[in-house]
Amino acid sequence: MGAPAFAGTLQESQGRDQLAEVMRLYGIDESAAIERLAKEVDAADLYRKLEEDEVPGYAGSWFDGESLKLVAATNDPESLPLLTKAGATPKQVEHSLADLQRAKASIQDLSRLAYPPLASKSLYIDIPRNRVVQTVAPGAAARARSLVATSPLTARLVTVTEDDETPVLSGDVRGADGTRNYSFFLTNPEYHWPCSIAASIVEGYLTAGHCGATGNEMRTPGNDLLGVVQESTYFSSNYRFDRGWVDTASGWTPTPTINGYSDGTLTVAAKWAGKNEAPVGATVCRYGQTSGGPHCGTVYAKDLDVDFGPSGYPDVLLGLTQLNGSCTEAGDSGGAHVFTGGQVQGVNIGGSPTGCPGGGSNYALFLPVTGTLSYFGKTMLTAHGASIPSLTDHLCPDMGDSGQGTYRCRFLDYNSQGATSILWTKTGGGTSVKTWISGTCVANQQVTVTLAVTNPYGTKNESSTFSCPMGPLP
Repeated sequence: MGAPAFAGTLQESQGRDQLAEVMRLYGIDESAAIERLAKEVDAADLYRKLEEDEVPGYAGSWFDGESLKLVAATNDPESLPLLTKAGATPKQVEHSLADLQRAKASIQDLSRLAYPPLASKSLYIDIPRNRVVQTVAPGAAARARSLVATSPLTARLVTVTEDDETPVLSGDVRGADGTRNYSFFLTNPEYHWPCSIAASIVEGYLTAGHCGATGNEMRTPGNDLLGVVQESTYFSSNYRFDRGWVDTASGWTPTPTINGYSDGTLTVAAKWAGKNEAPVGATVCRYGQTSGGPHCGTVYAKDLDVDFGPSGYPDVLLGLTQLNGSCTEAGDSGGAHVFTGGQVQGVNIGGSPTGCPGGGSNYALFLPVTGTLSYFGKTMLTAHGASIPSLTDHLCPDMGDSGQGTYRCRFLDYNSQGATSILWTKTGGGTSVKTWISGTCVANQQVTVTLAVTNPYGTKNESSTFSCPMGPLP
C-alpha cells in the first residue's frame, strides 16, 4: 500500500504525551490533567445539547478552567433556571448570541463598503466577554472606531483593538501524515510544498485548500504518488474558505486513524460521527508532519475572519477557530486538530509566525471539519465503519423528565460514520431533528413516538408506545 511510513492509516487513543502537553499548557500535574480532559468531554456533550435547545436569549457557552464546568450565558433572566437544570453554570449577560452575530455581520459590511475598505486583521465573537472584537493594524483603530460608531448596534457590541502580528500559512493516508506537491514551484526542484493530511474520507482525504490546486499531484515525502487534488476552494471563486480534498491513488487505503506521532495512533471516534465540537475554553491538540505532535492549545474563539496579509494569497480567510498556546510550522498545514476521545475538530491552516514549541503568545488556526465535509459532500471515516447508526440510552419516555400530561423522549448519543440526520415523529403530528422530542397528552391516551437516525449506510429505527405519563414531574 505504498511506503511503510504512509500505510494509509489516519492514527489510536490519547497518549502520555498529550497529558504532558496539557500539563504544560495549564501548569497542572498529571492527575489534574486527566480530570480536566474528562470534564471537557462532559462539557462538550452539554455544549452540543444547549446549542440545539433554543434557550431564549442564549448567548453561547464556554468551558471554565477553574470550576471545570460549562458556563452558559443568556440575556433573558427567565432562562437562567433552564440552564441550571441542564447542568450548566448559568450567567446573565447583556447581549444574546443572535445580537452579537448581527453586529459581526454589520461591521463586516461597514468595513467592506467604506472607502477605502478597512481590512480587519481578525474579527470574531468573544463569547465569555459577550462582545464582538475587531482587530486592525496599528494606526487604523481610530478609523475603525469611527465606522463602529456609525451604527447603534455595532457601537454597543463591538470592541476595536490593534495588533501588528500577521499569522502565516503552515503550508503533508493517515491524518497528520506528510505530503508533497510536485506541481508547485517547478522552477525550484529543491522545494515541493510540504503539507499534511487532516482526516481520511471515503475515496481520499481532506487537507487545506492552499496545499494544492485542482489537478495537482500529491506525493509522499518519498515521491510515491499519493493522489490528485479534486477540488481546492482556495484557488477558486470560493477562496475565502481554505478547503481541499484529494482522491487517493491506487494502492492507498484511507482508514479512520490519525498519526499522533509521539502519542502513537489515534482512532477517529464513532460517537457523533467523530466530529463533536469542543467549546471555547476546552483543549484541542494538533498533529502535522513538520512539528509532529501533540501540540495542544485552548479554544479561544470560533468563526474568526483572519487576515493573513502578505504571507498568504488571498488575504482574508473566513470561519476559522483559534487555539491559544498551540503552535504550527511550515508543512503542518492541512493537518489534524483533535479533541479528547478522537473527535476531529478541523484542518490546520496556520497561525503564529514564531512557530513551535507552543506557549506564550503562540496560537494555531483551523477550519472546522464539519463545514468542509458538508461543502464537498464527503464522508469522514470513523471507527464505526460502513454501517447504520447505533444509539446510546434511548429513553421513550424519559421518566426523569415526564409527568403531569407531558413527556420527553431522548437518546444520549449516536455512533456513526458520515453525515447523520435525526427525525422524531409523534402522535398527533409534530417532528424534531434534535436528540429529543417532547409533547403533551391526556390521561389514558396511548402515545406513539418513532425515531429514525440515518447515515449514508442506512437507518436505525426505534418506536415506542406508552400511556400518557400523569404522575408528578420529578
